Amino acid sequence: MTRHIPLQTYLPAHVAGWIREAAKTLDLTVSVIMRDIIMAAFRDEQNRRDGTPDTDNLDRQSVFISIALDALLTAHTDKKLRDRVFEDYAQRIDDLGLAETSENGGRHEA
Repeated sequence: MTRHIPLQTYLPAHVAGWIREAAKTLDLTVSVIMRDIIMAAFRDEQNRRDGTPDTDNLDRQSVFISIALDALLTAHTDKKLRDRVFEDYAQRIDDLGLAETSENGGRHEA
């Protein structure tokens, strides 16, 4: 599994304020907001390359992670945990303004 590496940056006050406000609005940490922004930019760059090995690797990792997580949630002693995760996921997708991809509502696309 890839180890996440902490990074630090300095931003203009108005950009830092925007990130802090987004974190407050979405009830997330500043770190999570910054990570999401950077990862979105990274994915956009990878998608521009359209089908490079890096994109394929990300796709494979995403499939593995979603299957592994679903298995862990299914086996968890709290049988309602999986449903709560899917509810939180759907809310996060909505908060980010992303469209659901499944004709059945996108509930299980994670």
